[in-house]
Amino acid sequence: MRSNRKEVPVKNKTGVYKQFYWCEATSTWKPTGKYRSVRRVSVGETSQREQAFFSNIADALKFRQSGSGDERFDESSIGSVKEDGTNDLVFRDLVEQWKKYHFLLIEESTRQTYEKLLPTLDFLLDYPLRKIDNTVLNRLAHFWVNDYPRSWRRKSFEKEWQLLRVILQHYKDEIPDGASFVMPSFRKVKKMTELVPHVEGEVRFLDAEETVVFLSELRKRHRTFYHAALIQYFFALRVGEVCGLFKDCIDLKKKTIMIRRSVHWDVATWVPKIKEYTKTKRVRFLPIPDVLETELQCLLEAGDPQCSLLLARTDGSPLNRKTIATYYNKVLKDLGFTHVSGTHFLRKTAATLANEAVGDIDAVSRFLGHSSVRVTRRYTGETDSQKVKVSRALSSVFRVDGGAAQMFERSVDPQKPAIRLVK
Repeated sequence: MRSNRKEVPVKNKTGVYKQFYWCEATSTWKPTGKYRSVRRVSVGETSQREQAFFSNIADALKFRQSGSGDERFDESSIGSVKEDGTNDLVFRDLVEQWKKYHFLLIEESTRQTYEKLLPTLDFLLDYPLRKIDNTVLNRLAHFWVNDYPRSWRRKSFEKEWQLLRVILQHYKDEIPDGASFVMPSFRKVKKMTELVPHVEGEVRFLDAEETVVFLSELRKRHRTFYHAALIQYFFALRVGEVCGLFKDCIDLKKKTIMIRRSVHWDVATWVPKIKEYTKTKRVRFLPIPDVLETELQCLLEAGDPQCSLLLARTDGSPLNRKTIATYYNKVLKDLGFTHVSGTHFLRKTAATLANEAVGDIDAVSRFLGHSSVRVTRRYTGETDSQKVKVSRALSSVFRVDGGAAQMFERSVDPQKPAIRLVK
């Protein structure tokens, strides 16, 4: 039976929930105009959970931070988890400690991804860390699959499990009280939240022929974006590394290019910011292929001498990632390549085709600047030529003299059954 009410976490507003009711007339969820805000306050040596309803999100946020609410209600009515009077660290406090420490170590784009995923862990906010075991994770998996609102595109909660593992690992490694904490097993519960069966070779990329068609079409339509795609493909770069390339990073005499900077965009304002390091904080030197040498020479000669960027807008600022992705998607749609989108598919395409040609994933991993080969494996998809090579390798056993004739040419006549020897 369908519940006539539900709550949805407000995006990027931890602890604030928007309420909806089911309208039978229109068969849709409609907002009630109410928000539920949850906060934790200290009373003496204990920590208590307070909640209230509000008619607007501003008052809900004010209550969440430091305000007070008049419409209090008993938290037992929503089935929340109450503490047993102990002073154990709760998951909410752990998240705040983890953010102060971990957010200094990661890239801005990763931090924004974590911020988007954190509301999915609100189920655990009031659990003491010592009580988070496999039983609690089973409840969390059941909540995600049955009650948590999700878009039709979601296939699994794998990223949410990875974030939870990172937070709990921080508790175990960095906080003295967590030294004896036993990490629960994620293997079984992860299978419970796989909404769509995993498909082998689901990495989205363009094959060699499609890549040539896509780049050729870009060359006809937009020269700047064509050069951006060309550089991203031949050096298997992130789009931020392409937009952060300076002219002094290209050495045509030595035929090398230095990858040391990256551009980050604020997803709210899309204001670019050039950082003096890449995502992995490593400087890479990559060889310039002969087919790209002429294009780079033309870019260096035709560029604005007052601008240090290799690719830039008319005002000298870095290119906008959103604008690039939008244009790529339009070209891909016109060509009928609807299985890829955005900008990162070019990096995955380069990784897949390089692995197919070289057959050395370690070399491909170092070329891409990944921290481990395990990361590179998520970038490389399966190609038909690789499967053909494996099939031919399995068939090579019958190339010995008489091997194929012995197995396939001497077949039993279906009209004359084989004689069974009976002792």
